[in-house]
Amino acid sequence: MNAPPVPSSSPFPSEPWRRTFEVGFWIVLTLFNAVANSITVLIDIRNSGLDFASWEPVSWEWSSAVLMLALAPAVIWFSRRMPIHWDNWRRALPWHLLASVVFCLVHVVGMVGHP
Repeated sequence: MNAPPVPSSSPFPSEPWRRTFEVGFWIVLTLFNAVANSITVLIDIRNSGLDFASWEPVSWEWSSAVLMLALAPAVIWFSRRMPIHWDNWRRALPWHLLASVVFCLVHVVGMVGHP
């Protein structure tokens, strides 16, 4: 006699494509965001009469997007290690605030630190 299946905590326990879809979604969304932000910044620079080469804002936005994707595994790891729930938010919130400062510092330093 077979044992009954063990319930999974995932809402999609039998869908192996889920992880591929999630990764693809975040990559496409981030790339779309980088393109849209690049266009917006180029328009703003031209409208304000500032003197920047076109490649500069594109470089800013794409380096930001690449860093966001590179930092995503760390954010996922931290969120799983220190989730925020009603019963632990007082303990978890300071850690999340500290992690957000570290994330911002790594993101900004990575964006401006490229050659």
